[in-house]
Amino acid sequence: MSKNKAAQWAKSKSTGDTPIPLMETSAKDAIKVESAFIEAAKLALAQETADNDIFIPDTINLNNNQAKPAGGGGCC
Repeated sequence: MSKNKAAQWAKSKSTGDTPIPLMETSAKDAIKVESAFIEAAKLALAQETADNDIFIPDTINLNNNQAKPAGGGGCC
């Protein structure tokens, strides 16, 4: 893929203030693969720490003891 085409794709997929970084790599020739992975991991971790508003309850009830509707016709 040409560099220009890749840059256009990355720009078209970017949202707002979060551009998709363009990293030229070659797995075949082992060029910049590790540095691209490390950069992607850093960006993912930075995004994860920015998403602190996720609700995680203290307890989770794994027993599904909810009343089943009469005549449900299910297999169980």
